[in-house]
Amino acid sequence: MRAREFLSEKVLSKFELLKHDKKYAKILLSKAKNGPVDIDPSKKNIYGDQVILSPATIKNLEDFIMGKDLFDNPTFIINNEETPGKWSALHKGPDFSNRYNPYGREQGQIQSLDSLFKDKLNNDKFLRLTVGDRVVEAFGLRKSPEGVKSDLEILGENEQPIAWISLKHGTEPKHFGQWSGITEFSLHPEVKGFADQIKSKVVNQGETYPKKITYGTKINDQKLKSQACFGKDYGSKQRGINNVDLILQGQPVIEKSSNNTYKITADRMWINGNIPSENYEPILIVRFASDRSNYGIPGARISIYPTQGRPWVDINQVPEKETNKNIQTTQTQSSNIQNQNLNKIELPPENS
Repeated sequence: MRAREFLSEKVLSKFELLKHDKKYAKILLSKAKNGPVDIDPSKKNIYGDQVILSPATIKNLEDFIMGKDLFDNPTFIINNEETPGKWSALHKGPDFSNRYNPYGREQGQIQSLDSLFKDKLNNDKFLRLTVGDRVVEAFGLRKSPEGVKSDLEILGENEQPIAWISLKHGTEPKHFGQWSGITEFSLHPEVKGFADQIKSKVVNQGETYPKKITYGTKINDQKLKSQACFGKDYGSKQRGINNVDLILQGQPVIEKSSNNTYKITADRMWINGNIPSENYEPILIVRFASDRSNYGIPGARISIYPTQGRPWVDINQVPEKETNKNIQTTQTQSSNIQNQNLNKIELPPENS
């Protein structure tokens, strides 16, 4: 980088976060709510490549946008531990520029696609558009409602959604937060079994999940993997907000595929039914989160992650805690004694 470029680059100081009607604070808040935020290259030797903002810091940013004072310094979470940080340590990358929407990564992707769509549409009424494994007549695009798997809807002639896309930030597994939470899958045997392993191998009853480690396990059920990625309704005949046609990661593109047809692509893409594999393979993980208590375990947040989304330890390789071993041994001994006593009972002869 040339000296002139370096000197003209701003950092995320308190003053900078106040500028432009707190636009940069809004961008930072959106990034922080969606996962780790990047550290400025000059501070990576201190904090690492990325950090998570603490819940208190995120709440302070929300309050700051509403008119309250901003903390002098934020608190980072590094290796699941709270660490004093500095606003100026956070990288003001291209996500903060005017080329991106200030209210979220997915919204920026949606705006980019909308601009591309209108450019290709020109004066035509609709585009023949390949979305995953389907070709639709697309008249427009819009953001999906909150709380569903889809982020973007392709609209038909009467502004009714006819195709659905899930958007993921970045170009690597670690760049987006997760494939799915486990609320919809809490009764699934593999999810319940993973929770049981956490209870028998990691924490005793009433203990808080440890802050410094993430445990995980592979998922065997292919349908569960698909539901985590494409939505809870995967497997039904109808595509929809919870059974999306396509997952896109990175910068979206609309390109011509034939004389009359266009297709949507991105840096990475997965069509409905093609389960992400290798570094993106869905796995179950548990990590510390102060505001969670999944399956009654204080501080435990269970979710479905890409296998290379964050470092993790295979819980199947972890021995059971001694306290749980002792409980099981006692239960086994008691059961054996009961069986022995039962064998000693002389039963009366059966009536002939």
